[in-house]
Amino acid sequence: MEGGRAESIRWMLAAYGIEFEENFIEEKEQYDQMVKNGDLMFQQLPMVEMDGMKLVSSRAILNYIAGKCNIYGKDLKEKAFIDMYVDGNSDLMALLLAMPFLKEDEKEAKRSY
Repeated sequence: MEGGRAESIRWMLAAYGIEFEENFIEEKEQYDQMVKNGDLMFQQLPMVEMDGMKLVSSRAILNYIAGKCNIYGKDLKEKAFIDMYVDGNSDLMALLLAMPFLKEDEKEAKRSY
């Protein structure tokens, strides 16, 4: 796992006592080999190998771990609220990352929103 998108995955694995080993991509050839091997659906990272699967997409990985640990809501309604919270948090993070690139009037409009 690599980069900021993997951080919440690390936290969840650690919080639920799931041991993991991290492998960082240090050279383009490593990534190219993973793509060639078909290890990365949509050529995405991070990737987690778990239960005989190679999972990509941070949200899909988190959902899988939550389901495995039985913390992804007791019914469809709870799952929807969890998904709304996660998506809202993702939207907020995207906004915060974009803030330095916005003009002052755009920043103020975003802050007030």
